[in-house]
Amino acid sequence: MMRNIKNYVRQVEFKIILKKNIIDIENYTDLGNISDKEIAVFNYNEKIIIRGYNLSISKLLNNELLITGKYNNIIFEGNNE
Repeated sequence: MMRNIKNYVRQVEFKIILKKNIIDIENYTDLGNISDKEIAVFNYNEKIIIRGYNLSISKLLNNELLITGKYNNIIFEGNNE
């Protein structure tokens, strides 16, 4: 419960919003592999790998990332609390 309160107050929850051909990610900490077929995104102990084709980063801010393209596979790795 305390983790949820801290995340709410500090707004550090790793959020992923999926829409058709758009992935909006909030509160990421780092980027890994970036290609038109795969993009890896990290937040502390969590990692997502997005696979598809024609993937590109169309918005890159300190805490928000917008990925466009046709995604067909999203893999979640890391902390499973």
